[in-house]
Amino acid sequence: MSQLGLSQPQQERLKTQINHDEAVQLRQDRKKLSIYDFKPIRIIGKGAFGEVRLCQWKNNSEPVAVKKLKKS
Repeated sequence: MSQLGLSQPQQERLKTQINHDEAVQLRQDRKKLSIYDFKPIRIIGKGAFGEVRLCQWKNNSEPVAVKKLKKS
């Protein structure tokens, strides 16, 4: 930190910001996915136990394939 040429209060703010960002990332990593995180586009295929759908992430609009299974 001292190599960046920051004063002591600036270093403390930077450390606090880094710790906050890390906590947010860890919280997001622990979150389980659900059907509400995706926007369905169309069905790609069907099988005996479920189907595969083309969906979009709601947070960044990236296309993904989601397998929907019957668990019973």
